[in-house]
Amino acid sequence: MRAGYKQTEVGIIPGDWEVKSIFQVAPLQRGFDLPTHEIKIGPFPVVYSNGVENFHKIAMATGPGVVTGRSGTLGKVHFIESDYWPHNTSLWVTRFNENDPKFIYYFYKSLRFERFTAG
Repeated sequence: MRAGYKQTEVGIIPGDWEVKSIFQVAPLQRGFDLPTHEIKIGPFPVVYSNGVENFHKIAMATGPGVVTGRSGTLGKVHFIESDYWPHNTSLWVTRFNENDPKFIYYFYKSLRFERFTAG
């Protein structure tokens, strides 16, 4: 092995890198229920699996945020600048653990979650 690298359970990586699970990097959580008839028009985007479709008077998450589809449109990743409401059709990053939110956005896009779509 070359100097400056180490063997890990995922293979050979640079010596100063760490192996972490997605949960340790930027965990995802199911969004919050918000039936259409309960939406009260306001400034906060409601982020569904396929993106922003409504605006509500209450935010459930502090921006910036990263949201991806959980049902319906699986794998589409969205970056939200402002406070927002992650809808129950989505998964949202609950904490960035000192990672830059924009990096996490590109990281999750690179994972190609849409590969896991199944009927």
